[in-house]
Amino acid sequence: MGKWPSSSDQNDQNPDGIMTSTFGRDVESVAFAVLLFLAAGIVLFISCFFVTKCLQCYKARQRRLRRKALGEDDDDDDDDDDVDNDVDIDEDEPQTTITNSSPDLVKV
Repeated sequence: MGKWPSSSDQNDQNPDGIMTSTFGRDVESVAFAVLLFLAAGIVLFISCFFVTKCLQCYKARQRRLRRKALGEDDDDDDDDDDVDNDVDIDEDEPQTTITNSSPDLVKV
């Protein structure tokens, strides 16, 4: 019966009679495993980023179609969904604020 090579063996003998160490193969396999793990992480990150961007585009399209169906279509508002449009307010008019916005309490 032959002995299976393991990482605990310090030296193996080649058929040429040269003594070689298994330490180099162990380091090589660990380095390969680490690089493979990092590559898999990068692939997962890129795929998640791609799926998220596709979902954002899909949601924006659905919002655009919903606004168009409701008659609230703004052609200039395609890219600025989250920006407040205050351009309709005239700069010359003074802005008034409501001092007491809470209604009076009614006792029942």
